[in-house]
Amino acid sequence: MKKSLVFGALATLFSFGAVAETPPFDYVKFGYVSYDEEDGLDLTGYEIIGSKLLNDDVYLSAGYTSVSDSVSIFGFGVDLDLNVLNLGLGRKWDVSDTMSTYAQIDWLNLDVDASGFGDSEDGYRLMFGVRNMATALLELKAEFTYTDVIDGSTGVILGADYEFSHQFSVYGDLEFSEEESDRFAVGIRYSF
Repeated sequence: MKKSLVFGALATLFSFGAVAETPPFDYVKFGYVSYDEEDGLDLTGYEIIGSKLLNDDVYLSAGYTSVSDSVSIFGFGVDLDLNVLNLGLGRKWDVSDTMSTYAQIDWLNLDVDASGFGDSEDGYRLMFGVRNMATALLELKAEFTYTDVIDGSTGVILGADYEFSHQFSVYGDLEFSEEESDRFAVGIRYSF
């Protein structure tokens, strides 16, 4: 099911034609995020993501995600908190008037706390993606990721942004990971 969804979304990404400009790389996003873990954890919280072009092709990115869940271990309630900080550098290539491809590398810091007992790990993430203005108001993206924190894992992110003004849009992302940890995010993007 996941593979057919990914291939269907990629086909849709390239099938639309529109008169629009390339997707923006100067923005700030704020949204609700939920991780659905295979082991039954349902971590929910928020994310803040930003990107800023340094010139026509190179950009900086940063993000912070904070999610939590309450679980029972041996009959004791445990509050689980996960905070992720990322700082990155990316390069984009405009391949048409409406489409950009990009590559990005991020430094990641994962901070896990379980009722006062915690651990922190550093690592990196590689991202390769394509963003396309399917219409003048609708942007679609597909992103392939490799994350190396604790254990390495690959994933696919499919997303859409719908503009309701020149600067504001709503966004939604679905991430499918080989670790059976799926992520859903929805929120608002401000482009500047």
